[in-house]
Amino acid sequence: MPIHEFRCSNCGEVGEYLVGIGRNSDDLVCKSCGADKLERLMSAPAVSVNNQPSSRESGSTCCGPNPSREGCVPGSCCGSTR
Repeated sequence: MPIHEFRCSNCGEVGEYLVGIGRNSDDLVCKSCGADKLERLMSAPAVSVNNQPSSRESGSTCCGPNPSREGCVPGSCCGSTR
């Protein structure tokens, strides 16, 4: 079942929701305030290839484990280890 991120238009809270295939996301309500005005956000998937941990799981970035290398910009995929 896919997990999607939504932002509440009422309180601004961002949360993750399980949305089944064919399920209408209009019936979701904010976990914080109960409002039904949720906006779906675009988010990057966490994917592992050949049983290798994703960069999010391993703590490394697209610049390797050291995001301070030349050319890495804070806030980009290279500057964040999330």
